Amino acid sequence: KDIKYAGGGFYSNAYQIGDKILKIGHVRERFKFPNNPYIIAPLLRKRIELTNSNVDELYIEIQERVELLKPGNYTDDEIYELYKKVRNLGLIWFDVEPRNIGRLLKDNVIHWNSEIMQIDEVLGFEPKRGNTILKAGELVILDADFIFDYMSTPERYLEYEWDHTRNQRRYEARYQKELASEIENNKGKNLTF
Repeated sequence: KDIKYAGGGFYSNAYQIGDKILKIGHVRERFKFPNNPYIIAPLLRKRIELTNSNVDELYIEIQERVELLKPGNYTDDEIYELYKKVRNLGLIWFDVEPRNIGRLLKDNVIHWNSEIMQIDEVLGFEPKRGNTILKAGELVILDADFIFDYMSTPERYLEYEWDHTRNQRRYEARYQKELASEIENNKGKNLTF
């Protein structure tokens, strides 16, 4: 009776158990990517290989419950700032959609009744980038299937026009414009003689 269905996406279904969300799915675009402070801190993240099943793998994640974004409780600039923070880590996030973002109800750390040692490799992450801790009220990425290291991003992601990359392309253009402006404004300022 404590388990409530909390919705489903393309890759998984979510269930609320108290203040935690259990996500179960059988398909992921990517499981392994660099851990970073802008994704919801997972309590558990596991890929289980199955045999004698109609699916090859099962993915399980447990994370804190957040406030989901709805029209009127976020701005486009807030989402862009989240995108920009991810890009500043040398990562690129393709599936930039409000349905993949939430507002933290608690700081973005593990909340459990005892200390849990979180090791990136065990959680299926590549080494962590960045050490910021998002605070309650800030936006956080809930669905991180489409985060890549910018320098090793497959060309098919950079070239392909998906509906869910529309926002990413718009934010990337803004990011590149701001970057070019910053470079132009700083020309000659760091000269040493």
